[in-house]
Amino acid sequence: MATAPIVEALSLPQPELFFGLVAPTGIDLEAFQNLACDLLQQYSYSTKVARLSDLARRAAVTTVDDSSHFSRVTTLQNAGNELRRNTQRGDVLALHAIFQISNAREVIAKDAGAHRQPLPGVAHVFRSLKHPEEVETLRRVYGAGFFLIGVYASEEDRYRYLRRRLGMSAEDARLVLQRDEDEPKDPFGQHTRDTFRMADVFVREGDEEQLVRFFDLVFGAPFVTPTLDEYAMFFAFASALRSAQYGRQVGAVVVSREGEIIGVGANDVPKFGGGLYWPGPKEKDRRDHNYYPDGADSNEKEIARIIDDAIERLAPFLQTQVDRDAIHEALAGSRLDDLTEFGRAVHAEMEALLACARTGVSVKGGTVYTTTFPCHNCARHIVASGIAELQYVEPYPKSRALRLHNDSIALDQHSYESRVRFRPFLGVSARRYFDLFSMKLSGGVPLIRKKHGRAVEWTRETANPRVRLSHWSYIQREVEAAGQLAGTITASRRHNPDPGSEEHRK
Repeated sequence: MATAPIVEALSLPQPELFFGLVAPTGIDLEAFQNLACDLLQQYSYSTKVARLSDLARRAAVTTVDDSSHFSRVTTLQNAGNELRRNTQRGDVLALHAIFQISNAREVIAKDAGAHRQPLPGVAHVFRSLKHPEEVETLRRVYGAGFFLIGVYASEEDRYRYLRRRLGMSAEDARLVLQRDEDEPKDPFGQHTRDTFRMADVFVREGDEEQLVRFFDLVFGAPFVTPTLDEYAMFFAFASALRSAQYGRQVGAVVVSREGEIIGVGANDVPKFGGGLYWPGPKEKDRRDHNYYPDGADSNEKEIARIIDDAIERLAPFLQTQVDRDAIHEALAGSRLDDLTEFGRAVHAEMEALLACARTGVSVKGGTVYTTTFPCHNCARHIVASGIAELQYVEPYPKSRALRLHNDSIALDQHSYESRVRFRPFLGVSARRYFDLFSMKLSGGVPLIRKKHGRAVEWTRETANPRVRLSHWSYIQREVEAAGQLAGTITASRRHNPDPGSEEHRK
């Protein structure tokens, strides 16, 4: 009799699953969570929910003020920030959630007089993640069994929810939305924007059909294939990987009205004759890492020169001697850092459009798929080219494109009124594209579509997840994470004693 591969032998039917929810403030996450839990019952899975905000409420010194929705949200944000800062760990709330699961597993094992065991047919839901390190830790512990679901709603809809449903003032609603998006000067603050980008799937709030489709893919539905949006965005991410730029890899593709990919681009250095450099000998590959002997970033060097020039010009008007280093440090993270025109690289969206121009293909009425919301410079060229729609992954547009071109660009609105539609990508992300769509190249169970010459029958009630999650690995990683949490708490108490403690009074 054939022996099953060791990975398959260690995998159990109905393995535990782990779902993280990341959503910007202003979404009814309770309703979305309930929908997800109800749907998972169709696959014969029960659910256990770990609310990270409740963990923050219990673990933080900060008292949560429930007197109003605004007070509750802001004090919960303060509590989470405090915990991360005191422990110097962005993932501390994820560690608390993992410890909670591990502890429950130990209690069950003791009651049964056995060792820690998996809980077949159980899906754990982590709500809601606000820091990238939380996602990284959950992926390290649970591997392929962890899926991050990004729940999307437009800023307009979220603002309306805070105002009408939660009764916040206009000013309070704006403050909450802005803080939740990002606290750039606080590494332990709210970083929902960066966390959202890490999602395995992006789903619009309240879209049950999208969520069902994703769960069907997780449970191996054999005939669910990529949408055009997923297909094109996967190509955009694939294109991004060819970039050797220091800061980030960006990719973009242009798709015709007929759904054909007609142009591909990445952010990298242009070469003579058109297009971008491909890797090769240094004399033929003149990208930045080969071009500059000192490995310098030309854009950052030019920004530094601009600051130095401003200091020189202002020095005669200042009464004290100028500390150049202090000024450079003070301007770090300012709008000067948004300047990109002093780099040698072509932007991905521009290269995708130029690729079409080089081959004489019209982009009019087409769609651009880009891994990152375009800068204002790319945006104006996208409008001028005749593109009808642009889809992006990053949920919070940071560029000035909308402010400069709100007459010709509309962001995810109910009516576009003869403007280019800029809207967020929704669907399976590139990071799980092979795992969920490939028959043979998935990291999980191979997909079988026919048996005995006929299409296989598949039902939600009897389906098994495609992921291969060995309990021998993730249970041990839970124990390790719990140990890290214990060490972190001990160290935190040593450095941040309770105000009423004997140690603090000393």
